[in-house]
Formats: sequence, C-alpha cells, structure tokens
Amino acid sequence: MRKLLIVILLVGAFGLFAQIPVGTKEVGVEADIGDLLADDFTYSIHGYGGYFFIDNLEGLLGVGLGGTTMDLPEGFKTSALGLTIGAYYHAPMSEMLGFFGGAWLGYQSGVVGSIAEGYTYIPFDAGVEFFITKYLGIRVFDRFTINLKKGMDNTDHIMVSSFAIF
Repeated sequence: MRKLLIVILLVGAFGLFAQIPVGTKEVGVEADIGDLLADDFTYSIHGYGGYFFIDNLEGLLGVGLGGTTMDLPEGFKTSALGLTIGAYYHAPMSEMLGFFGGAWLGYQSGVVGSIAEGYTYIPFDAGVEFFITKYLGIRVFDRFTINLKKGMDNTDHIMVSSFAIF
C-alpha cells in the first residue's frame, strides 16, 4: 500500500510541472458512441477550435452535426446543426497523460419534418487525454448534457475525440 501511495504522490508531483502554456492553439473533432440513457441510437460529429488564454485553461468554439436512427412518422426526418462555446481546464500528469474537465453552452437547430426547432443545452465533460506525440492526442470522456428545452430528456454519452495542439 505504501508503494502505491508513493507512486500516486510522484505522479501528482510531475503534474505540477507539466503545463500547457498560454498561447497554445488546438483543433479537434469528436464523435459520440451513443446516448447511454436512451433506447434509440443517436450520432453526432463536432469540430472545434481552442485557445489557451491561461496556463491549462482553454476557451473553445465549435460547430456540430447530428441525427438519429429513431423511427419517426412518414415524411419526418431528424437532423441538427449546432454551435457551441465553452472552456476546458487541463491537468496534465506527464507529457503523455492528463485529465480534463469543462463545460459548453450550445444552441442546436433541428428540423423535424418541415418544422424548424431550436434549443439550448449545457454539456459537462470530464475525462482522460492521451498524447500520442507532443502535438497529437486522443480524449476519452463522459459528456452529461442538460437540455434546456421543456420536455427534452438529459443525455449521457461516452465521447471520443482526436485533437492537435500547436
């Protein structure tokens, strides 16, 4: 048990020195594996860009496209285009591994049949980031989304993201 505690303390100490500096930029794309709280399959792809305005703190802007395989009445289809703004705080443990968390504020306009509907949502993200190289990485994280439209359920997704920093 003592050895495990020493390893945890050493990893934490290394994390104090690993930082993503001010002025670093990021571009990335993410996709979801599916809503863990629903029976129907939904999909989405989201591209985003970020800028680190404080060490380890990143501002983000993104655009996304999504849809569903849900059975809808004849003549109806579901698709959506969304815009997001958010922030992530990164906690690098080493040059190859880190943790992050943050939140977004998004607006999604969907089309159901010929009726255009829009709604606002707040996704909260938390997960692990793996750096493949100094500039490329992969994130695996949980996204819990609070949907602010009356009658819409909240969602929980496992997300995968690839990103590049420069």
